[in-house]
Amino acid sequence: MACAFFRQPPSLQVVEKLSASLSEKSVPRGTCLFWTGATDRYGYGVHRVVLNRKRLKLHVHRLAFFLSEPHFRPLSPQFHVSHICHNKLCLRSEHLSYETASVNNLRKVCRLNGQCTGHRGFKRCQLDAVTIASYLVLFTTFICSL
Repeated sequence: MACAFFRQPPSLQVVEKLSASLSEKSVPRGTCLFWTGATDRYGYGVHRVVLNRKRLKLHVHRLAFFLSEPHFRPLSPQFHVSHICHNKLCLRSEHLSYETASVNNLRKVCRLNGQCTGHRGFKRCQLDAVTIASYLVLFTTFICSL
């Protein structure tokens, strides 16, 4: 199970292999670092790897956050790695925040309103005109389809 991968520090060889994979399949775009590999049905980047003869499908934003932590802090499945830039394919560690589901859901309100209301104890959202405009188009399309 992929969740088990994030519960213990990986070997240096695995870290180097995964870091190289993330680097070769990502490109800078604006202030973000976009994943160009496979995605899941929700639009999040996924990386399929074989470790210890087990096939894993890892979400790349969780993987990027995990690898950016100095001591590979274990990641709990109850916590989310949220994109403060609101770009599902972003891997830049400065744009990722480890937080509860409720804080992650409040970020959707910020994106919809076009301004961050603040998240006590967590990073503020990074909203730009492009992000806001693209979200409003998606939201309007969804509402009109009802």
